[in-house]
Amino acid sequence: MSKLTGSRKATQFTESVIREMTRLNHLHGGVNLSQGFPDFPAPDAVKDAACAAIRADVNQYAVTWGARGFREAIAREFTRRHGMPVSPDEQVTVCCGATEAMMATMMAIIDPGDEVVVFEPFYENYGPDAIRRDEDDQADALFRELYERYPRGTNGERAAWKIGWRSYRAQHYAETASIFERASIDFPRSDYRPAWLYWSGRAHEQLHETTLSVDRLTLVTADYLNSYYGRLAVARLDGRRASPRVLADTPASLLPPPPNEPLVRALLDIGRY
Repeated sequence: MSKLTGSRKATQFTESVIREMTRLNHLHGGVNLSQGFPDFPAPDAVKDAACAAIRADVNQYAVTWGARGFREAIAREFTRRHGMPVSPDEQVTVCCGATEAMMATMMAIIDPGDEVVVFEPFYENYGPDAIRRDEDDQADALFRELYERYPRGTNGERAAWKIGWRSYRAQHYAETASIFERASIDFPRSDYRPAWLYWSGRAHEQLHETTLSVDRLTLVTADYLNSYYGRLAVARLDGRRASPRVLADTPASLLPPPPNEPLVRALLDIGRY
């Protein structure tokens, strides 16, 4: 039988958050603040050089580490900017974007068993790039120890997400709900909280605990209605959502405006808030 699923290594990589946000923007007609698109023509010098290369039949594969002329230009610019001479033949490699450069670097210098320190916030592929072999059990044990010792520490949020999500994928739904609900209380302002509550609801659903499942999903619609998980929760609830909440009895006119008032007003003007 042919293998229809990707490798374990491939499943470590997620879709670019930027691309996901751009797709959702196009779907809902939003204002895309996640990705920059040039709104100006390319310089004539660049277009002329491209046309000249085509007419000159520059159409052969470049060497693996990049065309010599390009590498030499990169080396000269690096030296001009940083005052450090580099060899275009030994110290310059041309890659198709930063992700390929990072992956090539990791493959060149990291061996199984080496430790890689990644600082948050980080690009979503730093972790998968650093994995030279799958050691999920060891990683899970480390995250569990971290979360038990420092449940409200700097890395507690991410540890909770890692062990809770692995538990869900292993169909340990009761543990998933326990971990995510505890984290939701410990970190009420965490960026993970919508996902924690949503997957807690899904875990209760798998356990046939309908009331608890509906409660968790409804809470997602109450706090995060316009988010990705808010929309998933509404769909899971067949279109139902939480009733609007009254946050305070103080008249709106007496409350100080939020610091992002200009942005909120601009979004209201175009019907996007």
